[in-house]
Amino acid sequence: MSNGSLQDRLYGEASKRKVLDWPTRISVCIGAAKGLVYLHNFAGRCIIHRDVKSSNILLDQSMCGKVADFGFSKYAPQEGDSVASMEVRGTAGYLDPEYYSTQVLSTKSDVFSFGVVLLEIVTGREPLDVQRPRSEWSLVEWASFHCTPSETMHFHLQLLLVLVTVHSTIVRGKQRTVNLQWSLLLRRQSHTYGTSGSRRSWTPA
Repeated sequence: MSNGSLQDRLYGEASKRKVLDWPTRISVCIGAAKGLVYLHNFAGRCIIHRDVKSSNILLDQSMCGKVADFGFSKYAPQEGDSVASMEVRGTAGYLDPEYYSTQVLSTKSDVFSFGVVLLEIVTGREPLDVQRPRSEWSLVEWASFHCTPSETMHFHLQLLLVLVTVHSTIVRGKQRTVNLQWSLLLRRQSHTYGTSGSRRSWTPA
């Protein structure tokens, strides 16, 4: 698409990078969420993408996210499906650990991967970066380390609220509430991690 991928904009080649304001990031998230909801509620049988990541979220002229690359996509498993057809697929850094360990595929696998994308959008960091210190290779582990248990729970509850609102918005066609919820969440996270304290600070890219 005309504006490349989300990955390009966050930390791709210098010529493709662009600072994304919060309204634009919200637009990208909502667009990608709509795509996943469509796949998971596909008429006849649920489709699971299996490779949700920032390079597979393309940006149109309005900077709205579009889920792309369905090479690993599968129908949700049903009784009688062969084991071979359910071979684990995905990308390191985004892969749902439960799916990897059990080889049981469900829509939760896409939701986990989408959660990693949300972390990318908030932090501007790659999901897996071996150029960083060993403790910071994994974005998910790094983010977890920077949250106390109470902060982690609070963030998860806030994120769940946003995702539920996104889903209801897609159904009802209202976007103002989503924008408000996202703004509140991102401001809280930016304030929490953008200030000095006992944990190392960071600010969104």
